[in-house]
Amino acid sequence: MMQERSDRTSWLALLLLIPSAGLALPGLLGADPLPHAAGTGWALLFLLPAACLLPFCLGRGLPKSALLFLPHLALLALAADSSTDTFELQRAAILLALSIASFLAGSALSARAMLLFQRGAILVSLGFTLQALFATVSDGSTGAVGPLGNTGALSQVALPGAVLGAVFALRGPLLFRGLGALAALAFGVHAGTTPVLTGALAFAIALGAWVVLAPTEARSHRWRALAFAAVAPLCFLLAPVIESPTSTQAAPSEAVDSTATDSDLGGVEVRLRIWNRSLRMAFDHALTGVGPGQFRASFPPYRDPKEIELSTYQHHSEVGGEVEHAHSDWVQAFAEFGVIGGLAFCALLVLVARSALRACRQSGEEFGPHSALGPVCLALLINSTQHAPLSFEPAPLVLAWVLFGASLQSTRTTSSRGAVWIGLCVAAALFLSLTTALRLVSHGEHLAKRQLAAARYGDKLLSSSADSRIFSSEFWLEEGRLLRDALEAAPDSTTALSLQAARYATWTNTASSRSDARKAWERVLVHRPHQVSALIGLGLLAEDDDSRRALWNRAIELDPGHPTTLENLARLESLHGSPERAFEYIDRLRTAGHLDDELLSDLGARVLLAGRTRIGTELLSNLYPEFDLNRPEDWFALSEAESQRGGRSLLSDGLKATAHRLWGLENLASGEFGFAQSKLRQALKLSRIYLPNGDLPTRLLLIASYEISGDTARARLELEELERESILPEDWHELPESVTNALQRLGLQAPARTGL
Repeated sequence: MMQERSDRTSWLALLLLIPSAGLALPGLLGADPLPHAAGTGWALLFLLPAACLLPFCLGRGLPKSALLFLPHLALLALAADSSTDTFELQRAAILLALSIASFLAGSALSARAMLLFQRGAILVSLGFTLQALFATVSDGSTGAVGPLGNTGALSQVALPGAVLGAVFALRGPLLFRGLGALAALAFGVHAGTTPVLTGALAFAIALGAWVVLAPTEARSHRWRALAFAAVAPLCFLLAPVIESPTSTQAAPSEAVDSTATDSDLGGVEVRLRIWNRSLRMAFDHALTGVGPGQFRASFPPYRDPKEIELSTYQHHSEVGGEVEHAHSDWVQAFAEFGVIGGLAFCALLVLVARSALRACRQSGEEFGPHSALGPVCLALLINSTQHAPLSFEPAPLVLAWVLFGASLQSTRTTSSRGAVWIGLCVAAALFLSLTTALRLVSHGEHLAKRQLAAARYGDKLLSSSADSRIFSSEFWLEEGRLLRDALEAAPDSTTALSLQAARYATWTNTASSRSDARKAWERVLVHRPHQVSALIGLGLLAEDDDSRRALWNRAIELDPGHPTTLENLARLESLHGSPERAFEYIDRLRTAGHLDDELLSDLGARVLLAGRTRIGTELLSNLYPEFDLNRPEDWFALSEAESQRGGRSLLSDGLKATAHRLWGLENLASGEFGFAQSKLRQALKLSRIYLPNGDLPTRLLLIASYEISGDTARARLELEELERESILPEDWHELPESVTNALQRLGLQAPARTGL
C-alpha cells in the first residue's frame, strides 16, 4: 500500500488533472487541422502549475525506473542538428518533458492523492465522451469526434477514466459509484457506435484480466465489472439497426460494397503493414533511430503501396495521405529512438505491466487506489500497442504517465536531495519550453481561424447570389493574413507552408506569385523531403519538362498509385515525351479506376492540338467507337457533332485540326500541294489558338510541303523560325518518309532518341 504523505501531493494530484481536463474545453481544438500540435502547447501550459509544486513533492526519492528516460534525453540532444522536421522535433521535446514530469509526479502521490487523481480521471472521461455523445444525438450521426477533433484521440484520453469508473462502480461512496458507472457506460457506447475497436478491446481485456487474476475471495464482486465491458460490443452490433432509414435503404453498389469490406478489414491490415515497414526503417537506423518527431518526415520511402491503397480507400480520399506515427508506441520507440531508446522504453512498459498484474492479484481487503492501478495500466498498455497515447497524443499522455509513475513508486533511489534537484530541473525544462508552447498554440489558433474562414467562404458561395469575386477577394486577404501569422509563430510548419504555396499557385497566376509558391514548396521539402503533395506542386511550377518529370517521378516512387501524379505524368508524356510511357500511366489510371471519359477527352484534345495524331487517336478511339478515326471525314463529322452538342470547345477544335491535318497529308501524298498547304494552314490556325506558335508536327509538314512543291526559299524561311531543339524524336519518326526526306534536304536532321 502507498503510505500517506503531506497534503501537498493532493494538490499536486488536482493540478495534474488540468492538462487533460483543459483539452476537453469545447472549441479549444475542434477547428484546428493539427489538434495534436496545438494540444501539446496547451498541455504544457496547463501543466506548469503542477511543475511548480513538483520539486517539493519528491522528498522521498524517485523510482529507479525513471533512469530509463535517460537514453531518450541523450538521443533528443543528438537529434537537434540532424533532424529535418524541426516543428515536430520541438513538439517531441515538449512531449518528452511532459512524460517525465508526469511520471515523476505520479510516483510522488500519496494514497489519498492517488484516489483524488483517479476520481478526477473519471470526470475527465465523462467530459470527453458526453460531449461526443451529445454531438452524435444533436446532429443525428455516429462517430462524433468531440473536442479533440478525432475519435481515436478521444477514446485514448477517455479510456483510463472509463476503466477506473468500472472499478469504482463496485465499491466506495455512492456518488462516485454512480459517476464511475456512467463513465464506463458512456465510454462503451461511444466506442461501440463510433466505432473505436481498439479502445473497446483494451477496456474489455483489462477488466477481464482484473477479474480473472483476482484472488478467489475478491472475484465474487469483480465479475460484475464485465457487464461494462459488454456495452461496446452490444452497441457495435446494434448500431446498424438504429441508423436512419435512408442510410439503411440505400441502393447497394459495387463501390459501396468494396468500401465496406476494406473498412472492416483495413484497420488491422493497415497496422500490420505499417509496423512491418516501420521496423524496416528502424533496422536501417538501428543505433539512434530517425530522431524524435521525425517519423512522418522519414517514413514515406518505406510505405507499402498496398497500405497506401487501404489507408486512402484506393486513393478516393485524402485521409491517410501521410502516416503521422507508427500506430504503436512500442514500434514508434524503436523507429525514432533506435535500439537503445526502444529497449529502454519497452523495459519501462514491461515494469509497468508487471506492477499492474501484481495489483490485479490483490485481495478484496486491499481494494483501493493501488488496486485500481492494475486494470487501468493494463488498458493503457494494451491501447499503446495499437495507438500512440504515450508518445504522440498530448491529451492522454499526462494521464497515462501519472498512472504509470504511481504504479512504479514502490522501488526508490536513496537520495531524496537528488530527487528534489531533478524535480527542479524538470520544472525548469518545462518553463524553458514555454515560448515553444505559446508558438504552437498561436500557430494552431491561426490555422483554426483559416479553417473557419474557408468554411464561411464556401457557405457564402453556395447561398449568395452576389458576385463571387467579392467573396474571393475577401477570403484571399483574410487567408493571407492568417497564414502569415501562423508562419510567424511557426516558420517551419509544413502545413502552413503547404497552404501558403497552394494559395499562391491557385489564386493568382503572375510570375511573382508562382515564384512565391515555388519557394514555399521548396521550404516544405527542406523539412519533409518526401512529401508527395510538395513534389506535385513544385512540379507544376517547374520551368522545364525535365524538372517536372524528375519531381513527379520522385512522387510516383513514393506513392505508385497516386492518381494526380499519374495524370500529370500522362499529360506530360502525351504532350512532350514518350507515347509509350504516356499509355503506361493511362493504363495504371484505368486499372485503379481513376480514368474517366472527361479526362480522356481533355487529354485527347490537347494531344491533337499538339499535332500528335497517333496518341490522340488511341486516346479517343474508345470514346467514339462508331467513328473510323483513320478517315479525316470522320474526324470532321465528330468535330461538328461536338460543336452542336456544347458549342466550340477545346475538343471540337482538336478534332477539326486533326481532320485538316489528315486531309493535308492525303493531298500531299497525291501531289495536290496547294490543297495540302491550305489544309495544313487551317490546322495550324486552330492550334495557334491554344499554342503561341502552333503545333510543331503541322509546321514540319507545312515546311516539307513547300520543299516538295519546289518553293525551297519559303521552306527555308519557315525553317529559320523553327526551334529545332524542340523537335521530339517521337514526332519526327511519326512523319511520312517523304516528309522527313524533304526536311533532311533542308538540313534538318532526325533528333537523337533520349531514352524517353
